[in-house]
Amino acid sequence: MNIFSNSDTNINNRLEKILEVKKFDIMTKNLLLSMLYKIENGYKDYEKIKTISNSKEEFVEKIFYIISIYCKYIKTVTPQTPDSQELETKGLLCIIDRETEKITTFANEYYLLYALFQMDYICSFKAKTNNKNPLLREIISNFEMIAYSLDKSEVIRDFDGWSWNNNIKNIKNIEYNSIYQTVLMAFGEQKAKKILDLDDTILKNLDENEKRLVDYAFTLIQTEIAIKDEKIKQELIQFKEKYFAELELMKNKSKFLDYITEQKKQINKEIKKIDELLIDKEMLKREYLDINSKLANKDKIFSITHFENKLKEDRKEKLTQLKLKNKQLEPVEYITQKEKLEKEYANLCLVIDNISNDESKKKNFINMQKAFLDKFEKRIEQVKTKEEAIKLIYDFRYYLLIPIDENKTIYDIDEIQEKIKKTINNIIDVAIYNQAIVNISDSVSICYATLKYIFTSKIIDLNEISIKVCKKTENEIIISIYDSREAEKIYTEEINNIKDLNIKLNKRIKIFL
Repeated sequence: MNIFSNSDTNINNRLEKILEVKKFDIMTKNLLLSMLYKIENGYKDYEKIKTISNSKEEFVEKIFYIISIYCKYIKTVTPQTPDSQELETKGLLCIIDRETEKITTFANEYYLLYALFQMDYICSFKAKTNNKNPLLREIISNFEMIAYSLDKSEVIRDFDGWSWNNNIKNIKNIEYNSIYQTVLMAFGEQKAKKILDLDDTILKNLDENEKRLVDYAFTLIQTEIAIKDEKIKQELIQFKEKYFAELELMKNKSKFLDYITEQKKQINKEIKKIDELLIDKEMLKREYLDINSKLANKDKIFSITHFENKLKEDRKEKLTQLKLKNKQLEPVEYITQKEKLEKEYANLCLVIDNISNDESKKKNFINMQKAFLDKFEKRIEQVKTKEEAIKLIYDFRYYLLIPIDENKTIYDIDEIQEKIKKTINNIIDVAIYNQAIVNISDSVSICYATLKYIFTSKIIDLNEISIKVCKKTENEIIISIYDSREAEKIYTEEINNIKDLNIKLNKRIKIFL
């Protein structure tokens, strides 16, 4: 019997066709089929809740591509067995071996989907070799690999075809997720990816508030990775010490000049050696053999031609370095470099402080949310249609319900309550103006008191939401939020002007027009 709907019967057939040429065991094949069934079941709700997601067809197509192109073997293991020991010992959800194109993960649809997208990230990611900050690039790619996998597996983690539940216990790296989702909601998936790729063109064209948001995000990303990776932590500490020494050096221009001159001499010496190797083929061959003899098999240089090309690339890079050193001696560039170094040093001090100071890390996260809310305010100002107003409500609801720990969401952060209230009021205003929702009252305070609950409701289709307001006392009302069937939640609000309500009491009123 086909478990898919009539419109998607080809999904089952396509998977079977792919699996015919794959050496997956029967448990893995069944899990893949069950995983696709869960995606089919929950995607409609996921797509509605998270309006930045791709279509189901694009999503499933991506999964087929990953399985077909990147996965030679998938091993699914049962928890607390010899096969699962490595995963459990290392505290991992999956192990990816790119060279053998093998995935090892737990026999669970969610973990399997998570692993597939981690494989996708690892195989499709291409590091920028000319990046000026390779350590930051490494840190962000480590972060993005996990956060991307969490994001793409959300469809079956939190959506079962009936309800929307943040299964927090399954979000192993909840901090990664909250940072990543904030960046996604702020910039959209395509622009967010370019920002995380450290795309210079995108980064240079951010406005001041967007730059602040990205700076806070990068600081938090470095913090979270360093907390989990001692090697990265020590490298960041070394960079902090290096920047401090360079700043001390720059205080004395004469010493700084001598320092740059020595660096230029060293670079010129290295360029001269490369030139000698490129001219003398025998010397080139001896150097190639000598270097290769010291490398592990997996790192060996394929041929003398490859070695020669590598030397040419190195020479080009060293000429760029030399040009940069010459520029550093110019007065304007000296000031620019000093300011940049001061900023990078201050950021590293903050990262190191965040690692051991939860309050510092929390403050950084709150500042990122403040920057997000400032950016979202500008988006509200640009709304011109009913459809845009409705999307705004869905997006802001999703943002507010991003979990930040096992008990709280962004909506629960005390330090941003005033900004959240202001944003909700502005969204309500623009939604009423564009005839997206009913005008409960001409009083701003009553509109907020009654309509704010739609931003924390987990009713999937907001079009089904209705509200019933009952008078409790002269200054209190009872607000019931309904889906198409029954009340989701009941709240009590204190207001001073019940007479200003535009709706009838004790009667269910549809919120969305």
